[in-house]
Amino acid sequence: MKLKFYWYVSDAYKDGLLRPACNCMDTEKESDESLANYLTDDGGNFYFYSVSWAEEGLRKLSLLEKNEIERFQYVRDAWGADFSSENVKIYSLYDDDFSMMIPLKLMKLILLRWREFLQMKPCIETSLEIDLNHVS
Repeated sequence: MKLKFYWYVSDAYKDGLLRPACNCMDTEKESDESLANYLTDDGGNFYFYSVSWAEEGLRKLSLLEKNEIERFQYVRDAWGADFSSENVKIYSLYDDDFSMMIPLKLMKLILLRWREFLQMKPCIETSLEIDLNHVS
C-alpha cells in the first residue's frame, strides 16, 4: 500500500481553506482506508492541531518502545488506535467492519511523515508519498 498526503479545498465547508488529506493507494480491501481516516480525523479543528496530536502520539510511542508502558489507546473524533509493542490496531469508533492492523515501526514512520507534511506550507501542489511496501 502507498500513502499520499496532499492539500485540497473542501467542497463541504465552502470556506476556501486548504485542508490536509491522505489517500491510501493500491488498497486490497475497503478497510485499508482506516489508516487515512484515522490520520485525517480532526473533529473539525484547524489542521495545525493535528501537528501536536502527531507529536503526542510519537511521544507515547517512544514510551512504548522503551518498555515504559505496555500499550496505549489513542483516540480521535471517530477513529481510534490501540498501540502495543508489536502492532497498532486502527479502527472506526462507529463501525466494527472498519479496522486494520499495522506494525508499530510502520506506524511510527507514518506519524513522522504525517507530522512533517502538516508542517509544510499548505499548497495545492504540495504532496508527499510513502510506499509502505518498501519500508523495513
